Amino acid sequence: MNLNQNADTLDAAALESLGAEDLLSLDIAQLADVEAFKLLPAGLYGWEVTGAEITEVGAENKKAISVQYKILECMETSNPEEAEEVGELPREYKELYFLEGGKGFGVRTFATMFRPIAVGAGVSQISDILEAAVGASGGGMIKKRGYKKDGEQKYSNNIDATTVEWA
Repeated sequence: MNLNQNADTLDAAALESLGAEDLLSLDIAQLADVEAFKLLPAGLYGWEVTGAEITEVGAENKKAISVQYKILECMETSNPEEAEEVGELPREYKELYFLEGGKGFGVRTFATMFRPIAVGAGVSQISDILEAAVGASGGGMIKKRGYKKDGEQKYSNNIDATTVEWA
């Protein structure tokens, strides 16, 4: 039994045209992975901010700034051998900047990244910066980092705030 994607993988338009019964009868190899859940290889990317809001995260309902991006292009990957792992662009991407704990690291990271947006818009409060950021285009390095959770090795992407430039 082959559960991997194959040449008969259906695109989004084909899937949209199918009804529930037809979808249930598909072979799993015909279904492409959702790109938004795949990690990006480390590299230099261009993006647009599509949304920004305060949200609550996890069972503890920790408050965080949630910024949604549309990754538009990959200018280069840190490892050229990983270039094909970028996948189809544009794609959605989200980062969380926690407001509490971590010695203010989350909110300071947000400030580092979005200070030029604030200056350009003539605003200084985070709530106003969230509004001003939507629609902004920019780019920078997206890193791939490893961490342990419950003893298991995991990986995530993070924008390197010190490399961000806005158009």
